[in-house]
Amino acid sequence: MKGCYYHEKKTTLTIISFIAGMSILMTGCSKKASYDDYEKVSMTASWTYNYGSVEELSKASDIVAVVKITDSECKKISDIPLTTFDAQVKQLICGNDEKEIKITMTGGIDKTEKKIYELDDDPLMQINDEYLIFANKNSDGTYTTLSGSQGRFEIEGNRVYSLNKSNAQVKKANVGSNIKVSGEDKETFIKSIRAYTR
Repeated sequence: MKGCYYHEKKTTLTIISFIAGMSILMTGCSKKASYDDYEKVSMTASWTYNYGSVEELSKASDIVAVVKITDSECKKISDIPLTTFDAQVKQLICGNDEKEIKITMTGGIDKTEKKIYELDDDPLMQINDEYLIFANKNSDGTYTTLSGSQGRFEIEGNRVYSLNKSNAQVKKANVGSNIKVSGEDKETFIKSIRAYTR
């Protein structure tokens, strides 16, 4: 047995549609340099499930942890850019004890085309940022956060925020999310997650 809570898990991600007419012809991805002059290409996704609470997220996760993003690698699969982020596990809340994990996201930075491909409601993570993630393990050993931005929370100082509260882009694109966390005390928030996953 593994994971945070033992029950049948729901499939959390199905990419259904991309913006009409968008053609992604990636020739190279990059994680370095300044991207201020890059064109942003918006993508959309339909998530198969909208979690109703942090408790539900906790019970559906293979891992819940505070992580720091340390590196990234972008590649394309069937013309869809995917980025795998290396993450240092700074605080394991539940799940298998791993010091480092890889988190896969749809989207990426194409240095050759000078374009950033990004889901409207699930913006790319940034190196050196810290997040509290709720994620499931994929068959290749990487992880994917539950329902995109629902499974990723920003940490600012000692406070926790759901992305639909701390990120203007997500707030605009993901108005239907059931989870809204705005500046909760980090340690209190983590204690509640541990209580849910006993």
